[in-house]
Amino acid sequence: MIQTNKFNPISRADIAKVLQMSPTSITRIITSLMELDLIKQEEAFSKGVGRNGINICINKDAFLSLGFAIDCDYLKISIIDCERCVAAEDIFRLETEDYDIDKLMSRGKHMFWQLCKREGINPSLVKCMGISCCGLVDYKNGVSCFSPQLGWKNLDIGKKAEEIFGMPVCVDNDIKMALVGATFQSTDMNHADVTYLSIGSGVGVAVMYGGNMVRGINNAAGEIGHTMFSLNGRLCACGKHGCLSAYISEQGVVRECSNQGHPIGELKELMAAYHGGEEWTVPIIDDLTKNMAMAFCNMIYTYNSQYLLVGGNMVVDFPELYEMARVKFLDLINEDFNLDIIIKKREFKNNEAMGAAFVAQEQYIDRLLTT
Repeated sequence: MIQTNKFNPISRADIAKVLQMSPTSITRIITSLMELDLIKQEEAFSKGVGRNGINICINKDAFLSLGFAIDCDYLKISIIDCERCVAAEDIFRLETEDYDIDKLMSRGKHMFWQLCKREGINPSLVKCMGISCCGLVDYKNGVSCFSPQLGWKNLDIGKKAEEIFGMPVCVDNDIKMALVGATFQSTDMNHADVTYLSIGSGVGVAVMYGGNMVRGINNAAGEIGHTMFSLNGRLCACGKHGCLSAYISEQGVVRECSNQGHPIGELKELMAAYHGGEEWTVPIIDDLTKNMAMAFCNMIYTYNSQYLLVGGNMVVDFPELYEMARVKFLDLINEDFNLDIIIKKREFKNNEAMGAAFVAQEQYIDRLLTT
């Protein structure tokens, strides 16, 4: 409750009234939280008569939480304080050889130390770490079960990170952490029904109902990148044919350009050619944005959440693709399904790292409170 009301003064009496608990119980809990250095007191302005009141607030400097996001293009880092504000962040471009877990963790630790030095952060204040990575993740045990983009299978990332960084580590799927990162600072969305569609090097979805993550039986809920989009269609990175990822991910689009006789290395080359007026790009862009629009519709029909957030590197780097897809979406969607849906484009690249840092922070606080 104190964290939720971080921008509004709140007293022991306020907390007791709202939570319908005795002032004695509230004082006991407040004392415990102060002993853990998680909260602090500050003098409030007088309301006219008597002594000034005492308000309770989060001690934002109690500790810091570190988040890493790993995908096949980038290694992203975010450090957040106990007020859930980003203290520092950075992004590093990855190459294929960086997917080796030992090299990746060494690179991550170097990034962490350099970021702390650059921003004047004491590394010893960072007490916990969250990692997000693409693919199927066993979040309970910190294992990457299957990541075709990174070439990983049954890789114990959590154990490796704990050995190298010397702090407790949690690991989860990147899209689920992106949804947390996109909503944890929002008073409107953090307890709402939200679908997050990420389009980048791969395609994935994460869903919350009432602020609770939908995971499925093995944390694979939302792996729409490998749903069947076209029977016997394009080859996907997973080795199957016809997956949605082959039609709207950056990897899929780059591969299709090569198949049509226009070899490129990155999506930005296609977009440069498109803006340069090269005719061969027009049907490819039209097809891509039509398929994106179909994906928007399918998310609304399937999950029926109040919010549909669309993000990922493709959307952030090339917003014109999102805008073209949104226009086509309005022509495709049944009006009766679109009445109360709020569609938003996510502007940030670092949602996954922020989400991982936030989840690590929550788990660390839970451990403090229970031990």
